Amino acid sequence: MKTIYEGKTEKHDLGTSQKCHKCGSEGERYKGKFSCPSCSLKDYNADLNAAINIAERGIKSLGKTEGLGAVP
Repeated sequence: MKTIYEGKTEKHDLGTSQKCHKCGSEGERYKGKFSCPSCSLKDYNADLNAAINIAERGIKSLGKTEGLGAVP
């Protein structure tokens, strides 16, 4: 997933759809579903997983120390 801001792609936003929002491990995305073999998250909405990861990064970029999930 790429985020474009003022005509630039932000590299730190890449990989949000492959990382588990719950544990931060790399998971599998297939036909709109996300599953994580590390924490046993199964058949989770893949877009929602990515959105939570993006929100987490946004919270951290604002200087907040606590967020929604596990993605650094």
